Amino acid sequence: MRAAAAVAVVLLGIGSAAHGGELDQLRKENAELRARVQELESENVRLRGGSGGLAAALEQRATAAVAVAPGEAPGSTTITTEASQLEGIGGGKSRHWITWRAERAPGQAGRPDSAAIVIRSGPRASI
Repeated sequence: MRAAAAVAVVLLGIGSAAHGGELDQLRKENAELRARVQELESENVRLRGGSGGLAAALEQRATAAVAVAPGEAPGSTTITTEASQLEGIGGGKSRHWITWRAERAPGQAGRPDSAAIVIRSGPRASI
C-alpha cells in the first residue's frame, strides 16, 4: 500500500511540474499577445490622427475632383465633379461615366439652386 501511495505522490509531482511548464508557456504567450495588442492600438491611434492619414487623403482627392466655373447666366456658378467611370458587379469597367453638376444663382452663397447627376455612355470627353 505504501508503494502505491509513493507512486501516486511521484506521479502528482511529475504532473504538477508538467503543468508548471505549460503555465509558464501560457504566461509567455499572454505577454506576447498583450504586446501585439498594444502595437495595434498605437497604430490605430496614428492612423486616426488628424494630421495626414486616410481622412486627409480623401479630403484632398475630393477637393481636386470638384471644379467651380462661371455658369451660363451672368454671375451664376456651375459646380461639377470629375467624371468617374462606372464599374460592373464583377469589377469590369463599363462605357458609362457619372458626374454631378450643380448651379448656383448670382450672388448666392451656400447650397446650389439645382443639382443633377449625369450619366453618359462613350468616351470620357463626351461628358
